[in-house]
Amino acid sequence: MDHEITFVLTLLLFVVVFSFLYFQIHGSASRVKMWFFIFLVISIGPLIYIQIDDFIKRYPDANIGLGLAYFYSWFMIVIAAVVAVVSYVRKKSNAH
Repeated sequence: MDHEITFVLTLLLFVVVFSFLYFQIHGSASRVKMWFFIFLVISIGPLIYIQIDDFIKRYPDANIGLGLAYFYSWFMIVIAAVVAVVSYVRKKSNAH
């Protein structure tokens, strides 16, 4: 039950951070948006796959793959958050 709550909170954080990042590149070229979508799929895909696999198989012991998938997803969320904040600060400093 605990990892379902963690999964939902991770997806919520993922949506919030990537929505903020998307709005920062809103006026960019379609090529940038394409790379954004690829980064989005690459960053959350492994977590969703491992979560579905864990739900189907229900391993009795520790699932190292699930932990690594969470670590990878959180790392990608941190990278996206840093890029979003830097982009936001640059836009605000250029506006003045």
